[in-house]
Amino acid sequence: MSVIAPLTSQPRGGECEVPFTKPPWLFDVSVINLIGLGGVDNAKLGRFIGRMKPETMEAVSKSLVRMLGL
Repeated sequence: MSVIAPLTSQPRGGECEVPFTKPPWLFDVSVINLIGLGGVDNAKLGRFIGRMKPETMEAVSKSLVRMLGL
């Protein structure tokens, strides 16, 4: 199992959205929507399309700590 966070190109300005620099593999500017966390069986994951920058992953980590009260 893997934990996934969806990307959305329709940000609502919520505190659980993490903005990031648009990578070349995305068509539109998007945010990571941490409210939409979910689990998925690794066998159902498709192809690898890219990596997030370390600073984006740090922002995700800090937001999760705040959201979950850790």
